[in-house]
Amino acid sequence: MKKSFIIILVAVFGLTGFSQQLNYKQKSENSNYYEIVAKTRSELSKRDKSKLSNKKAVKQFERWAYLWKDRVYADGSFPNENLGYFNAGIIDENGKIINLNNNRALQTEVTWENIGTQGTPDPNGYPNYPQIGRLNCFLRFPHPTDETQDVLIVGAPTGGVWKSENNGTDWTPILDNVAGIGITDIVSPDTVYSSLTTLYVSTGDYDSDQLKSIGVLKSTDGGASFQSTNLSFSLSEQEVTSNLIVLSEDTIIAGTKHHIYKTTDGGNTWESKLSDTQNPMNYGRFVTSDNNIFCISLWGDIYYSYNRGEDWIQIRIGENAYDKLALFIDDGILKSIDIDGQFAYFDWTEWVDVGNAIPDYEPQQGYDQTLVVENNMIISGGMNGFHSIDNADTWYQSLNGYWEDASSDGSYIHSDFHTMGLLDNDPSTYKYWTCNDGGLSYIEYADENTLKPTITYKSNKCIVTQLYSVAITPNSSGGNMLQGNQDNDGFSREMHNGSMQWVAVEAGDGTATAIDYTNTDIRYLGGTEGALVVTETGFSNNYQGDGDLTIPNANFIWPLEMNTVDPHKLYAGGDDVYLLDMDVGEPTSLNANTGTVSFINTHNNSVFAIGETAVKKSLDGGQNWTSVNQASADPSAQINSIDFLGTNPDYVYATCASYIDGDKAFMSDDGGQSWTNISDGLPNVLMKEILIIQNNEQEILYLATELGVYFKIDGSNWERLGGNTLPNVIVNDIDVNYTENVLVAATFGRGLWQADISSQLVNVNELSELEIPKIYPNP
Repeated sequence: MKKSFIIILVAVFGLTGFSQQLNYKQKSENSNYYEIVAKTRSELSKRDKSKLSNKKAVKQFERWAYLWKDRVYADGSFPNENLGYFNAGIIDENGKIINLNNNRALQTEVTWENIGTQGTPDPNGYPNYPQIGRLNCFLRFPHPTDETQDVLIVGAPTGGVWKSENNGTDWTPILDNVAGIGITDIVSPDTVYSSLTTLYVSTGDYDSDQLKSIGVLKSTDGGASFQSTNLSFSLSEQEVTSNLIVLSEDTIIAGTKHHIYKTTDGGNTWESKLSDTQNPMNYGRFVTSDNNIFCISLWGDIYYSYNRGEDWIQIRIGENAYDKLALFIDDGILKSIDIDGQFAYFDWTEWVDVGNAIPDYEPQQGYDQTLVVENNMIISGGMNGFHSIDNADTWYQSLNGYWEDASSDGSYIHSDFHTMGLLDNDPSTYKYWTCNDGGLSYIEYADENTLKPTITYKSNKCIVTQLYSVAITPNSSGGNMLQGNQDNDGFSREMHNGSMQWVAVEAGDGTATAIDYTNTDIRYLGGTEGALVVTETGFSNNYQGDGDLTIPNANFIWPLEMNTVDPHKLYAGGDDVYLLDMDVGEPTSLNANTGTVSFINTHNNSVFAIGETAVKKSLDGGQNWTSVNQASADPSAQINSIDFLGTNPDYVYATCASYIDGDKAFMSDDGGQSWTNISDGLPNVLMKEILIIQNNEQEILYLATELGVYFKIDGSNWERLGGNTLPNVIVNDIDVNYTENVLVAATFGRGLWQADISSQLVNVNELSELEIPKIYPNP
């Protein structure tokens, strides 16, 4: 059917009539985090959770809520997502990268190394197995004679830019200083192999809109170094940048929340060519052919420039609702697909809907939405990928993120497609590339009748895994580990088919983790909202574990800690602190009265828990609870992590949330009744987790932050551990292996790392285990 429309010269007439029901990510200056969370959770609670699309909607929102939980101020107001980078001296007040080494460390002998899986873990029988991690964009420089020498460049939402010079066999990170800020797009004026010099990078995460942009970066040496262009944003601007259109060496088009900008001098000056300063537009998903450029807005509008971005005309009017589209130009004709899966094209007078909407199409409000058209084949990716060869009359799911076996539709590829394109310009082949939540894959259909295309995973060593937590065995050197990952389930390192290997474990989003330190076959992997997979025989050849439990009313990301005296007892955070006694099987509420629990720590039989309404401690395994006072007088700086000496729980250490300068870390010698500020040396960045070395003559502290790990010995100030050998990404979890004297760090975007800290532990107490209690951090 045909839809009539009116061409509007936007520059003259502007836009009106926007819906007031904005997406929760499009927060305004006066938005309140707590009001948004309450309203959105109420709305989502009414949805049918048996539908996968509704589960995905909950997942997207709860990830957003988790990201902001410790950042917002007490009144619910929002800081800028990149405030930590400014406070740490990595970007200036205008959002430009400061090209200085701000990661100086006095202990230069301490360096970090990546110890997580260096490639996709063994699928372990898991049919739709996890991969290394989400990628947003892809740029290829084909070698003129040897495909194995193709240069590939990709960008990750929290893992920076990576480059391969051998067609994906090996990968090297090339933007570690601002790796956690995120990458939306990478372009070059020319993809001829010999022309790999100039690169332009759009920062932030356009699809999820969780990480804001610091603007467009530029490299003139093939990615060896990057500088900010003059399209950069101050902290107050809360900006988004789109994919980029490169028209020449010096001419680039970029979309932002309110503008379409153009530079003709390589990024030195940018001029707004289209603007709407009243409404968030998020101009983006640009496509181009000859002099014609098209783009979308959040609201289903499409804009067209016939003269290389100088002037813009609106050719599709959205319906005042959140309605992203994916665009593709095929033989000079603009084609689109909307969030309902309806395919259409623009015949230069009106929009024409074609065929039928894709059944079960789910792009999660445009979070994952792609379109490619070649010959008779139309391919669109959302949560899964579909293709049609009869002009959209019928659709087939040939790209299946939930593939089970040979009887399933299509071929297995990780779900959630963010970008997609033609791999070559040969019309006789059907070769494509896509970036999804698992990484970069090549797709090849033998012909248009192929129902099960060949999938080749290309980012196998591009380590951008987003970890929520890690478990180790602190009292042994066997290398047993378990990590919980966003989008990519769990990775378990254990004996598998005769050797120590990383294997896949089913979890969806992997969250809490634990390993029994007396029997490493006993492992626990949490999913979201309290889901827990348990195995007593290891996860090797057992990717679903031996049984499932649920912690009542747990947060989307929730804590699990193992008792260090009796490993059969674990403490879990739900709407209360729960004791999970594996000799009994079901979780039991310990009546801590903390509200929903976000953090737990335990040594010996003492337990400290942080909840929505209170911080509590128990010195008898959870039978009796007393209150712990807040450490800071500022209501925004609430305690968000805690550790203590197992041999004397009066000595307590805590970190505080939010961006209150100087209120970062505290110490108490009376069990948390009064506190002493020990923040000297810490930048005003987000604190994630504090850890005190047990059984040591010196007071040695480690602190995970949104920008690396810091350490403190006795009365000294805090210093960054390992300097710039750890990329600038969030560190969500840290643990110490006391046998190997290493600190292990779970990063959100760069996998699992460790640092040898034996030089700092020279005064470890040499008493035997028979003379002191077994005090280990939670494994």
